[in-house]
Amino acid sequence: MSSPAADSVDKPTVYLLYGDDDFGIEQDLARFTEPFADPVTADMNRTVLDGTSLDFGDLAGAAQSMPFLADRRLVIVDNAGRLVKAREGRDRLLALFDDLPATTGLVLIERLDLSRRDSLAKYEANSSLLAWTKEHKSRGWSKAYPRPQGPAFVTWLIARCRELGGEIEGAAAQVLGELVADDAYLGNQELHKLLDYVDYGRPIEVGDVERLTPRYGQGDIFGLVDSVGARDARAALAHLHRLLQDEDPRPVFGMIIRQFRLLLQAREALDAGQRPEQTMSVHAFVAGKAATQARNFRLPQLEAVYHQLLDLDIASKTGRADLLTGIHQLIVQLAR
Repeated sequence: MSSPAADSVDKPTVYLLYGDDDFGIEQDLARFTEPFADPVTADMNRTVLDGTSLDFGDLAGAAQSMPFLADRRLVIVDNAGRLVKAREGRDRLLALFDDLPATTGLVLIERLDLSRRDSLAKYEANSSLLAWTKEHKSRGWSKAYPRPQGPAFVTWLIARCRELGGEIEGAAAQVLGELVADDAYLGNQELHKLLDYVDYGRPIEVGDVERLTPRYGQGDIFGLVDSVGARDARAALAHLHRLLQDEDPRPVFGMIIRQFRLLLQAREALDAGQRPEQTMSVHAFVAGKAATQARNFRLPQLEAVYHQLLDLDIASKTGRADLLTGIHQLIVQLAR
């Protein structure tokens, strides 16, 4: 994979990473920052900014500064889509692209809601940032990061296991994918544990997965959503507390986001007169459960809930909200 290495010769100056696969984005960002590992100069040649509250002057100043005792300077802007919502912001940013010195690598991250099947195609057809990288191929680089789900997640698990230096049987990857609910962070965590268990000496088998990998509260996540649909706040909070007993809030929040994404897909299929089990790329049991739960909601309700979840995700990552408090407040609100 191409990355803004320390040598700035023939390197792009604008990098666009877009999608909803946070794990994939983080993995590539780690590769991007490898050339800046020198503790003496790293902090002076790497700047991380948040597009939700970014002053354009600060961005321009960081991007146009020369590197210190290095050949390359890296500027990372998370939530970069906020910068181009207004035409003025878009024009200023595109003008900045044209003025970037060759010694700067400006990395823009657009975190998208790809719950609808056509979301990625619409973004790629309308994004001015993506268009710029494609029109300026010597200076622009872009990559899509759609979150792998269903069969694609199983394929990802197999490939990730190889990256970690081991092997996993296809059937074992299928079982693991269901147990971790297509969560890349949990999947990666479990692969590390399973590879340690087999000592990297043989492929991971179904029995290994069943022996070592918990279900990560699959029953409780179904119960949580059932309780929300029934407007039973007490029961919803009881399921949430069980989920959080042995888990960090972040993976639990990821499960909640995933479940409401599935409800959106199921509701859209139902409204279109289709069977969710045939249109959704997840196990038939999961699709059937999502279809049952989706009948408790109207499509606009699910869309509003999903956007609330995404807003909480961004707020917690940028320090504007406490994730655990936000989850509790949201569940109480939804179950009223």
